[in-house]
Amino acid sequence: MINYKRISIMFLSVFLLVCSLYFFMEKAVVNGAAAGYIAGALNFYIIALSVKWMLSGEKVNPAVKAGLSSGIFLVKIALFAAVIAFLIIMREHYNIFGFLAGFTLSLIIIGAESVMARINTK
Repeated sequence: MINYKRISIMFLSVFLLVCSLYFFMEKAVVNGAAAGYIAGALNFYIIALSVKWMLSGEKVNPAVKAGLSSGIFLVKIALFAAVIAFLIIMREHYNIFGFLAGFTLSLIIIGAESVMARINTK
């Protein structure tokens, strides 16, 4: 099982590292990377909380759980589309490639944490 405390600490420490790049790289790239990193972290937490709620032992109709979970995922997709549209509109302050790099960095952290969790369970 994934340790949420450890992954939160890892997210914060890498976020501070990304923010410290602001002094050494082009500002638009770092702004995009920070936005992508935050979007990736929020994506992880939304999915994790949604799945945790669906698998909880609450006595709620399964159709209601499925409907609410689908609604959460649709809202999540709409929010990410709005963030990407905002980045494209404000492209002089944000770089879309920086956004993709930050989002990928958050996915790498989640993958590394899941591998560590799998190793620890054996």
